[in-house]
Amino acid sequence: MPVTPTVFALIGTSQGSPLSSIANNATSTSAVTEFGSSSSAAEGMLFVQFTGAGTSGSFDITIDPEPDSSGGFSAPAVTISIPPISGAQKLGYGPYPLARWGQVRAANNGTGGNLTNIYIEMQVNRFS
Repeated sequence: MPVTPTVFALIGTSQGSPLSSIANNATSTSAVTEFGSSSSAAEGMLFVQFTGAGTSGSFDITIDPEPDSSGGFSAPAVTISIPPISGAQKLGYGPYPLARWGQVRAANNGTGGNLTNIYIEMQVNRFS
């Protein structure tokens, strides 16, 4: 079974060019991305980088599966809740089975300040 690995920058452009910040109690949502294909299943590893200023609340990352590129479906999702530290974090999660289409939501839930230097990528393996 051939495997095709692909990296998708979902929030931020790269580790060296992250999203500047997500305000306290705010959410940033990626574009709907084609992870799989009509002829392959996919799984992905999620990598998250951010800097926090406090230790309360949580940074919640949700992977939303979508049936097509239009988005907006309320399908069963995977949510990762990260307790912040006062400082930089780089974390990896997965692997997760992925729908053909999907998007990521990143929510700063009551951390008491902005989360900065945010970069979220999905490393996807397609199986055909």
